[in-house]
Amino acid sequence: MNILLVTGGFAEKNKPLSGMPAYLHKVSKCLQARGHQVVILTADKKTYRWIYDGIEICSVSVSKTDGDNAWVKYGLNAVRREIAMQKEIKKVCIEKSIDLIQYSGWFGVGLFHSGKIPAVMRMSSYAKVQLKLTYDEKEIEVISLLERMAARRMNVVYAPSNAIAIPLEEDINKKVYVIETPFIEGQIDTKLNLSVLNEKLAGKKYLLFFGRMSPDKGILTINRIIHKLLEDNRELYFAFAGPQYVYQDTNTWKMLLKSAGEYSNRIIYLGNLTHDVLMPVLDNAYAVVLPSLMDNLPNACQEAMYRGKVVIGTYGSSLDQLIEDDKSGYLSRPNDGESLYNAIEKALMADGDKRRMMAMNAKKRIELLKPEHTVAKLEKLYGAVMKNDNKTSRH
Repeated sequence: MNILLVTGGFAEKNKPLSGMPAYLHKVSKCLQARGHQVVILTADKKTYRWIYDGIEICSVSVSKTDGDNAWVKYGLNAVRREIAMQKEIKKVCIEKSIDLIQYSGWFGVGLFHSGKIPAVMRMSSYAKVQLKLTYDEKEIEVISLLERMAARRMNVVYAPSNAIAIPLEEDINKKVYVIETPFIEGQIDTKLNLSVLNEKLAGKKYLLFFGRMSPDKGILTINRIIHKLLEDNRELYFAFAGPQYVYQDTNTWKMLLKSAGEYSNRIIYLGNLTHDVLMPVLDNAYAVVLPSLMDNLPNACQEAMYRGKVVIGTYGSSLDQLIEDDKSGYLSRPNDGESLYNAIEKALMADGDKRRMMAMNAKKRIELLKPEHTVAKLEKLYGAVMKNDNKTSRH
């Protein structure tokens, strides 16, 4: 099958992949390994073709208009993006004999899909549910409308988690399937880079947060408890890895430093790490803290659980789709500092046998996300879409 994956953004030179780009890379490699031809089409600053890890990328130049009005900032820019991308999509579909298109479901990507080639949408985010603290109310209204309009144009819509699928299904009055994100085991140990671990964390007992340091990822919840946590656990450090974020004109890392007060020397910012540097840091963490308010089966949680780490996640955020409280990790209530503090304390007090049992259960859960399970389900979905589309086209 020849498959075109369409996204609003992909890789940036010399920057590690995360979120949706990381998913696109993973699923592309999985589909290629199973005999399919895959091309990724993405919005970019210029139009050109290039190769990323054996995957052909078609970058399309998309102009943007700045402005404070949400309809201009997101609505008009979405229209411009979709016009430019649909022109290129038509060219690629002819050139590559594309059988099926998958849109990313990001800020209305797929809004102008013509319907001539069957299309599915993977809802990588739904602003109304996932981004309430990242954008203001009007922006959320506009972005969510664009996403719903795009989703309604698809033959089939799916999401990685029930947390996104259920509310979206209600809003578009259309079945939204759940196919969990495939997990591929990371780099082997001989390729790991120990530099950051040795330079910044050697000999330290530390918790780890990794990912975008934004409110939706629970960074404000951590901020509320960071002082008490470090005061009550004098041997403990807290490490943070991932892109910094500005919330209400304040850098969240600086916010954490201020809240930690006299214990600020025990919180450590590691930067936005590549996989080979991050994995040794992850492997040596005492526990991983991912208190997302809402998420979509994040790569960070999968990676940490597979590598046998105790992960502290949140109920109702999609992390509870992976973590069973007190059996394969711990769960706290989202946006609840006291609940998060109590969950972390449980993780810190767990004995060796308990931690080994949780690590084993965590890894077993992530084993179910390997491509032979998840990508096989995706292939089945693609096949059903193709079959139904062919039936429809004959009438």
